[in-house]
Amino acid sequence: MADAAPRRAHIRPKHIAVANKRRASGQIVMGGAILDKAGNMVGSGMVLRAETEEEAWAVIKADHYWANNVWDKEKIIVRPFRINGLPQAQAKL
Repeated sequence: MADAAPRRAHIRPKHIAVANKRRASGQIVMGGAILDKAGNMVGSGMVLRAETEEEAWAVIKADHYWANNVWDKEKIIVRPFRINGLPQAQAKL
């Protein structure tokens, strides 16, 4: 959403606090901003640990960004994802 930046800035501390708790519990594997080549935020992504698609949607809909219309709800995509057996390492861009 083009006008989401002011809403994001206002609600971000609450979003981050809840996301950090979910990450500590293992429910969120990772999340963050999707950037264009210039380093500008153009979207976001999140990898959740969930048993069902409904459980994933429940996490998304409980987020402060959902409730405050930061995310473009019609563009959210939920897909299964399997982590392979390779060692986990921090990505370097």
